[in-house]
Amino acid sequence: MMLKKEREVAYLIEKYLDNIRDWQKTASQAVLSYFMDDLEGLKLAVLSKNQFQTSLEKDRQHIWEKLCEGAYLPAIRGSLFGITTDASRIADSTTVCCETFFFQQPQLSQKLSTEFSSITQGTFNLLKPVYDSILQYLRGMDVVKMVSRNTELFWKQKSEVILLEDELKRQISASSLDPWQKTQLNMCAQSITAVSNRISEMEDEIQLIIAKLVS
Repeated sequence: MMLKKEREVAYLIEKYLDNIRDWQKTASQAVLSYFMDDLEGLKLAVLSKNQFQTSLEKDRQHIWEKLCEGAYLPAIRGSLFGITTDASRIADSTTVCCETFFFQQPQLSQKLSTEFSSITQGTFNLLKPVYDSILQYLRGMDVVKMVSRNTELFWKQKSEVILLEDELKRQISASSLDPWQKTQLNMCAQSITAVSNRISEMEDEIQLIIAKLVS
């Protein structure tokens, strides 16, 4: 049975992750809209980032204070706070992705728009299995078995995203675009890849927690 302090921290982390998930949903829809020649969603996302990030940092500090009051075993506290740090980095990279497309506004052929759209959807969908693993840990739900299943799903999806990234790079390199346009497109592609890498870091953190549980 969870102690009161642990229940409080679990609630705060769930709320924190819910906010990250909502931001990712908003951002992904904004980027995807750009591929359909709609810039308004990106503009709104970029304009709202400061308010969101300020609120996020306050929430993370609150979680840290509760952990310092003695919630969870010492060996777990660092990893739990590490999850919030990774989540914050996911939010930051998501924001940078929106800003990159908004300020660069690359001109995309229909084929490249389709490729970018596929990578964006695949990348932002990576958060779900990691998010589910963390919730299952916080709620004490058959943790090892369920996290293993989510990890398998995550790496399957991650492998698919990597293949899409490689194909996009190949298409950009082989295109007849001038060097500046290629550089611009690669910058945009890298901003999406950065989101994927940050989500992978959070997946590693939940694996570390599970390793501590079974050791």
